[in-house]
Amino acid sequence: VFDRVLAWEAKLHPPEKIFGPPLPPAVLHRLSYFNLPLSVIKGHRHNPLSAVAELVRPDDFAVVKVDFDSPTLEAALVEQMLAPEISALVDELYFEQHVGDIALAKYKYGPKVGARLNESYDLFSRLRFAGIRAHPWV
Repeated sequence: VFDRVLAWEAKLHPPEKIFGPPLPPAVLHRLSYFNLPLSVIKGHRHNPLSAVAELVRPDDFAVVKVDFDSPTLEAALVEQMLAPEISALVDELYFEQHVGDIALAKYKYGPKVGARLNESYDLFSRLRFAGIRAHPWV
């Protein structure tokens, strides 16, 4: 059972679009929506991992999704998850890492997009060895 959702969105949306009639009260009352850019500075109040560190307990089941289409910032945030004080709290990670490689060039992900394929395998291996069940998608 998910009992809380924390979400960050830098693009400004009117409240009625986010919290409007389609959102059931049981979900609305469990949603913390931050309509501002997140920060990847460790310890910053708008760094999502600061919220994880403050709100999540080791017995909780915590799922993190990282997909805000800024490869440099996403990579910095995911690297911070490898710190023992965070990896002990995060159970699952869904991460759309921007991977560029010659083999992926025909699918718009050329060699200059984000991480290289071997770097991606390395990152996901390190996350899994840290105890986080990390899942990529493209």
